[in-house]
Amino acid sequence: MTKTKLRYRSCSQISADIEEAFKRKFFTLAECVEAFDSRYKTEITKGEKSPMNKDFISRAKNNGFKVVSPRVLDLCELLDVNPYEVSAKTINKNQVEDPFEHLKKEFEKVEKIVRKRPDLEKKVKTILRSIADIASVQGV
Repeated sequence: MTKTKLRYRSCSQISADIEEAFKRKFFTLAECVEAFDSRYKTEITKGEKSPMNKDFISRAKNNGFKVVSPRVLDLCELLDVNPYEVSAKTINKNQVEDPFEHLKKEFEKVEKIVRKRPDLEKKVKTILRSIADIASVQGV
């Protein structure tokens, strides 16, 4: 089995898709900051990720970055933007599925439950940390 090395698309292409995602999701900069910081709260608390800010998002939307950094990748993940080149020879765009779509949907369900029942937040965080610990032990 050969491993295909994924290449990033150009910064301008990624930036255009980030801009399009904002239009599609009707996000303001502040809402995006809030969504990012909420989604990555655990990692931010541990110091593994930096909190998002409106300036960074504005630069990402307006082609104001030159390197596809982990922070850009995290923003792409939040906005469902694919930062990787896709070969038209091997993949039909209509057949491309996000391999994590089912996980995102499940996590959205968990978020809704926690919003309705804030008393469960601590338990859910503990469970998610346990999952992250298992994944890190597995080398993921």
